[in-house]
Amino acid sequence: MNIDMIRLAIVDSDRLYLSRITQALQSYQEFEIAAFTTIETFREASDKSHFDVILFAPALYDPCMTERNMIAIAMITDQSELSGLGGVPYVDKYQKASRFYQEILSRFSEHHAGMASDSAARLIAVYSPVGGAGKTTVALLCATRMAGEGKRTLYVNFENIASCEYYLPQDQSIKGISEIAASIGEQIDFGMKIRSLLQTRKENLYYLNHFDSPNDLLAMSDKDVEELLHILAFSGLFDVIVLDMGSTLVPLNIKLFSLADIILLIARPGESAIEKINKFLAQTYILNDISYKMRLVINFDTNHTIPISAQIPVIGKIGTYQNPDGEQLIADLARSASLSFLGNSLLE
Repeated sequence: MNIDMIRLAIVDSDRLYLSRITQALQSYQEFEIAAFTTIETFREASDKSHFDVILFAPALYDPCMTERNMIAIAMITDQSELSGLGGVPYVDKYQKASRFYQEILSRFSEHHAGMASDSAARLIAVYSPVGGAGKTTVALLCATRMAGEGKRTLYVNFENIASCEYYLPQDQSIKGISEIAASIGEQIDFGMKIRSLLQTRKENLYYLNHFDSPNDLLAMSDKDVEELLHILAFSGLFDVIVLDMGSTLVPLNIKLFSLADIILLIARPGESAIEKINKFLAQTYILNDISYKMRLVINFDTNHTIPISAQIPVIGKIGTYQNPDGEQLIADLARSASLSFLGNSLLE
């Protein structure tokens, strides 16, 4: 990912702790770190060079930390330590280094307006009007396949009730996509904000916690949706963004259709499933504008012809599978040569 260096100062008289936290945070490429055991040595260094963010022990707080356009974050072990610190943000001193990382990036993003990338990620929407068609499985397969072929891939779930936790666990201690949506219109560094919220499944495969509530999703206007996807696509962090859509024809989904570069339509055998697909394809007010983007994927294929009424190209078929372990199933299928149509060839 593109890296913006953050000059980070850590001020704590506990030398052992200082050594440990410094070593842990040095594993993150965003940070250039300087460590200090006294406020005097910190002051001397800050007179000569600028620090973007300061992590400090409350006993070593100095007003200069908040007077020089620096972001000061207290490392506390108890709420009583916040007294006299002037309302500065704080973190639990003995939490994981990853939480320090996320907090620093989040605070930094709110004080700096970042530059958007010149090139946008490709948007692949995955949709089916048919319940139980395996839409989310195909979306996760596509994202995993793209990541495995070297594309920096972000999976975003736009279902009212998401169903991908079996493969992409949700760390509830981390804020998610609702945090980005709530910041639309603000002058912040969205690239840094996104990095502070990202979770990783495997190399190149990233995701964000779902919307906090279905109401957060339903409350978004067309303009909000467009701006959210613009922020993600032009962050410079991703090559591909896979959008896992809900199954209804609400305005949100129609907007996602219009913004997507490619739409994977997922069908499955069965009389009622085929009827739903054909009724969807009969909605000419949608198809007239987006049919050229659509690619049909047959899931649970049984080698029988599926009578589809519109001329949507079938790019591939996925057979039936017996593995009850969804996580292992996706890992296995994503490596299958027969599913290459869900990888980089889809972008050609």
